[in-house]
Amino acid sequence: MRFAFIAAKMAEIPITVLCRALDVSRSGFYSSLGRSPSARTVEDQLIRLAQAGQITKPLDEPTLKQILRKVAPQKREISIERV
Repeated sequence: MRFAFIAAKMAEIPITVLCRALDVSRSGFYSSLGRSPSARTVEDQLIRLAQAGQITKPLDEPTLKQILRKVAPQKREISIERV
């Protein structure tokens, strides 16, 4: 969340100032730019899309797991119940 805020404001405020104010390292911020989104972030995005009506057909569990593994291939167990 902090890194997303820094990325959104970095055109207006120097990154050093933002990192210091949010108590994160600059190296951590720059490292986060190259990472893929976490499985939890992808799940949250799917939930928001479904709530907004942008996912019109129901997705079965294998399809959801396949989508989440492609986008966030971490070894964490994927929680389909949230979606």
